[in-house]
Amino acid sequence: MDFNAYSEFLKDNIGFANRGTLSMNLVLHGSRLAAAGHNSAADGRRSFYTLLLNRLRESPGVTSAAAILVRPLEGDIGWERRYAFEFETNVNDDRELPKANYEVVTPDYFKTVGTPLIEGRDFDNHDTEKGEQVVVISNNLAQRIRAAGHSPIGHRLRMSWHSANDWYKVVGVCGNARYRNVTEKSRDIFVPYLQAGPGTNYVVVRGRQSSSELAALVRRTLSGIDPDQAVAGVATIGELIDANTARHRFNMILLLWFGVCAAILAATGIYSVIAESIAARRREISIKIALGAPRARLVRNLISRT
Repeated sequence: MDFNAYSEFLKDNIGFANRGTLSMNLVLHGSRLAAAGHNSAADGRRSFYTLLLNRLRESPGVTSAAAILVRPLEGDIGWERRYAFEFETNVNDDRELPKANYEVVTPDYFKTVGTPLIEGRDFDNHDTEKGEQVVVISNNLAQRIRAAGHSPIGHRLRMSWHSANDWYKVVGVCGNARYRNVTEKSRDIFVPYLQAGPGTNYVVVRGRQSSSELAALVRRTLSGIDPDQAVAGVATIGELIDANTARHRFNMILLLWFGVCAAILAATGIYSVIAESIAARRREISIKIALGAPRARLVRNLISRT
């Protein structure tokens, strides 16, 4: 098995085309998150991200910037929500509903990480708490809507922790991706950060500079807004993919070595049995050779009686 080819296959089918996109955890704390003019710390947090992202987008060398609740391939951590589409009216218990990966994102997230929008639109600054509640879903969820004879765009879904009358309209369908593990495509529901309870935690930045220069730029921009804030876990999407595929590649190599060792032990055992059989029949073989028995016939006879 070509492990490098397998690794490249996973990387190419991971759902994130922009492997050079830099991601980092924004560790927000302090009183500025609940600054004057905000009704809550959540409002202050959203305003902080809005200001930071706007400044990053205006920075030379930055092509796009966004934020997300939990970045791709961060591990098994993450949010999940049970969901039901509008045509699924026969579910009486929310515990029977399927689960999907739940992400809160800002506008430009899909463009920044390189996940294609297949149908509809991305979120924009009009998707606020005062506007209609909207979502973008992954294509494998959209297939369920199509299979029921409906168009995904404009269809509605609800999530289990909301009331039965609390609906979200699908405004976009994005490509399938692998958020928790490189070997499994997730089913994803994306909600705009200005309409979500949970806030964003990770910043993703794409630019024409190196990852170290982009990280320094983010730190300078962040410090210019509030020097008490910090970043952690700086890594490109490519590095996150490499770290995740490395575990699977190691497991496969380990299994291969176990297989090789098992084959060597089996071959050694077969050789020992044949050698012992030949040693026990040495006198018989010598007589047959002396009488002119053909070599091929002797070999066939030995194999058939071993």
